[in-house]
Amino acid sequence: MLIDLRRGAVALTPLMLAAGYVLHGDDDRAVQSNMFTLLLSNGADISLEDEAGRTCLHMVARSDAENIALQLLAAGAEVNGRDHRQATPLHYAAQTGHTAMVRTLLEAGAEAVARDAFGVAVIHSAAISCNIEVIRLLIERAVDVHVVDSLGRNSLYYFTAGSTRTDTGLEDLKQIFRWLYPVADLSEINAEHDRDESEFPSWSNNIQVPKTYTPLSKALKDGNWKMFWLLRDAGAEISEPSDEFVRQAVIDIQPTALQYSLEKGITPEMKASFSQRCPDFYISKKIDPDDLDAMLPSLIALGFDINAMGYGNLKLVDAASTTDSAQLARVLLKHGANPYEGHRQLDPFLVAATRQNWDFLHGLLLHAPRPAPEGHWLHHLDNIAGEDHDDPERLCISLQASGFIAAKTNLVFSEAVLMDTDGRRFITPCCIK
Repeated sequence: MLIDLRRGAVALTPLMLAAGYVLHGDDDRAVQSNMFTLLLSNGADISLEDEAGRTCLHMVARSDAENIALQLLAAGAEVNGRDHRQATPLHYAAQTGHTAMVRTLLEAGAEAVARDAFGVAVIHSAAISCNIEVIRLLIERAVDVHVVDSLGRNSLYYFTAGSTRTDTGLEDLKQIFRWLYPVADLSEINAEHDRDESEFPSWSNNIQVPKTYTPLSKALKDGNWKMFWLLRDAGAEISEPSDEFVRQAVIDIQPTALQYSLEKGITPEMKASFSQRCPDFYISKKIDPDDLDAMLPSLIALGFDINAMGYGNLKLVDAASTTDSAQLARVLLKHGANPYEGHRQLDPFLVAATRQNWDFLHGLLLHAPRPAPEGHWLHHLDNIAGEDHDDPERLCISLQASGFIAAKTNLVFSEAVLMDTDGRRFITPCCIK
C-alpha cells in the first residue's frame, strides 16, 4: 500500500518517518504525534523494518514519547523484536536513558536480560546512559550486573565509557558504581578485555596501545578523570604500561594520574614513543604552576628535555612569551630550565620584558642561578621599550614596580628620555655596576 511506501536508502516508511520526527523533537511535536496516530489508525504496517532491521518501536524507544510506544504496543508491536544486531527496543531505550520509556517497555514484557549478537546486555546499554533511575529499574528486576559481552567487557566498562560524556553528578555516579560493583574483591573491577579496534583511528597505529583494557585503563585513555579517580579510590589498576595513557595525562595536566600510569615501569618503547608523540610540551598560561611542578619529574623520567627546542623556541622562552607568573618561572628553573639560552638573541629575560610579562621576569631575576651577563640589557632596550610604549618613564616605573630593577641584577635606569636614530624614544641605562 502507498501508506507503507518506502523512501530513501534506509527504506523508511511514512510511519517510521513520523516516529523519527517524534524522536528528534520537531518544533510542532503535537502535529507530528497526530500524524503518527493518523497513519497508525489508517492501517500503516508496524512490523516493517528499515535496512538495519529496526521497527517503529525501536525508533520510538530512543525517545521519551512513551505515548507513541503505548500506541504501537496496543497495535501489536513486538516488544522484544530484534534488529539485525539482535538489539531489542529496550536496548535502545536504556542507552538513551529515557526512564519513562524503559518503564513502559518493561511493564509491557520487555526482557530485562536481553543480549544482542555481540553479547551486549540491556544493563550494559543502561550503564552507558549513566541514568541512575534507568539502572535502578533494571537492578530492581535482579539483572546480572556481572555479565560480560563477547569481548569480555563488563558493566563497569560501559559505565566508564558512558561517564565520559555525561553530566551525571558525582554522587549519582558513586551510587551507580556501588550497584555495578557490589563485591569486595578486585577481580571484576580489574577485569581485562580485548580492546575494540573500532575505538582507534588510523593514525593511532603509531601509538603503543595495550592489547587489553581494564575499566580504569578505559577511563585513563579517554581522559575521564572523574571516573578515573572513582575507580582508583576503589583499588582499580591499569592493564599494562602504555604511552597512550601517559600522553592523555600530559595533555590534560594530570600529574597524579601521570605518576600512576608510570607505576608499572617505563619501557624503552614508551620513551621512544613518547619522544615521537609528545616532543613539545607547550607551557600555556592555563597551566597551574603546582601541577607543572608535580608533573615535570615524571616527564623528565620519560626523556622530556626541558631545554629542547619546541615550536621554534626553548620551553622557558615560550613560557616567558605567553605567561606572566613568577611561580611558573621558579618551577621551570627548579627543574633545570636554562635562563641564559635563547632564540634570535632573545633569552627568557628579554622575551619576558619585551612581552611586558613583569611577574615572570621578576621570577627569573629572583630565582636564576646567577644574574644576567653584564651589559645584557644595553643592546635590547629599544626592543623592551618597543613602539607600543609612548611613555618610557612609565615603562621604567613598571620595571621598578615588578622588581625588574633588583639588587641581584645591579641594573640602574636613568630617567633621561633619549632619541635613537629613527627618532623613537627609548630608555638607556646610566650605568651597569
